[in-house]
Parts: sequence; C-alpha cells; structure tokens
Amino acid sequence: NVMGGASFVTNDVFYRTIGLQARASYYFNETWGAELTAMYLFSNKTDITKEAANSPNLKQVDTLVTPKSYFGGDVYFNAIYGKIALNDRKIIPFEFYQEVGAGQMMTTGSQSSTAVHAGLGQIFARTRDQAFRVDLSLYFFNAKNINGEKQFTNSLSLTVDYGLFFPGARDR
Repeated sequence: NVMGGASFVTNDVFYRTIGLQARASYYFNETWGAELTAMYLFSNKTDITKEAANSPNLKQVDTLVTPKSYFGGDVYFNAIYGKIALNDRKIIPFEFYQEVGAGQMMTTGSQSSTAVHAGLGQIFARTRDQAFRVDLSLYFFNAKNINGEKQFTNSLSLTVDYGLFFPGARDR
C-alpha cells in the first residue's frame, strides 16, 4: 500500500503548519502490518505571533520549536473493518486502525530529535485498488529551541491521504 496526502498541524496557535506526507505499508495479515512515514512541513507565523513580535511586554515566540520533517516506522493494527452504505446505492469497505512507532523529527533550526508517534484513523476503499485515508497522529519529541534550551513538545497532525494497494485485489 502506498499513500500520499496533505497534513495540517492542529495544536499550534503560533504557527500555521501544513505539509505533505507519504506512507508505504506492508500488511502481514488482515490485522497487523508495518508502515514507513515521511512528512515534510512548512510553517508560517499566525497573527498572534506577529502581534507578539511587535509588543515590548510579551516574551518572544521565536524560541518555540516547530516541526519541519519526520521520518519513521510504525506497527499497524487494524482493529475494526466493515462496510458502510452511501445513499443506499454504494457499499464502501472501511477499516479503523491504530498505529504506534518512532522516528526522527527535524525541527526549527535544523535540530534532530527522536520522536514517538501514535495515530489512529480510517481507510475508505474507493475501488479494489484505491483508497482514501483520514489520520490523526500525535508526535512527542524533545528538541532544542533557538536559544539552545531543551523543550519537550508535541504535534497533533490531521492528514488526508489517497493511495494504491499493491498488488491489486485481483492478484491477492
């Protein structure tokens, strides 16, 4: 299974962080699998951050850590699978999964940090070979900020993916 999509970091009020994500998965059986994830993110200051930079009474937010990229591996567990009906005309197979793993998070200032990842989501089959995926992932990491101080942080990302299954359903 190969998927690609767009990610949005939802828990950062100081930076608007979006990016691209690619995943490659191998399923050992219907329940268990392994997955590699690569994510590249881009951050822009929000209005709150711009206002804080102009205020002499507020502490600068330039020292905050924001994620830039992540590469890691996960153990994939498919907890529930089934089918849903769309307007009583189409049946869409789905699966609900959880995953946990670790990898390397690159942060602001090109600092690398070990990250722990936990995620959950749903895969909706479009055809026998193609699917949509909605994923909510939490990354925990400890990185140095711009001032060189260690800072424990987390990033919660929402990702929407589209992908292909290899081999196709006819060959499985």
